[in-house]
Amino acid sequence: MDREQEEIQFLGFFGILQESVNIVSSWRNIFAQITTALILPLSFIYLAHIQISEFLFSEIMHNEFILDRTPEGSGYYNKISDILSSELTTFVLFKIGYFIFFMFLLLLSTSVVVYTIAYIYSAKEITFRKVMSVVPKVWKRLMVTFIWNFIIVFAFNIISLLLFILGTITLGHIPILGILFLIDRLSTEIKKPYLSKFCAEIVSPVRY
Repeated sequence: MDREQEEIQFLGFFGILQESVNIVSSWRNIFAQITTALILPLSFIYLAHIQISEFLFSEIMHNEFILDRTPEGSGYYNKISDILSSELTTFVLFKIGYFIFFMFLLLLSTSVVVYTIAYIYSAKEITFRKVMSVVPKVWKRLMVTFIWNFIIVFAFNIISLLLFILGTITLGHIPILGILFLIDRLSTEIKKPYLSKFCAEIVSPVRY
């Protein structure tokens, strides 16, 4: 499929959908391999993360509810407080571990798909093994792109957190619910890489 850029830049929304269907149907074998090896595991990890996060979150909120109704200084209060601290630590560590593993598969699957499309449009011979062998060569540039994305979004969320604390400081209490929301918001925002820059970094080796 060797098409000039002028032929595809004015496709429009429905034209892009039709072109996508044509590419996937014409190269269903390699896309089936990509889906099985990368995209399905990525989907399973995301769904498992949702279920585990909901479970941990419900346990934290349940213990916070009990803690608010327990007299301070009592032995039971201290016990629930320790359990709550442990659950919050587990929640944060789980989010960090999930984020690292998810981002690794996300970067890999995104680069593989974009690189495959670039090879298809350049009318070069392409196989799943060849794509997987070439992707590590552009991994460094992908990581640089991702790190800058991380820094920008992280700074944005830190500013949001400071504003949140400043806005609630007059209440004398920052609800754990708000903290957990910000943690979840942080992990969600960071998972939105600048795909246009991504694509440029991945496709550039195909031109040579």
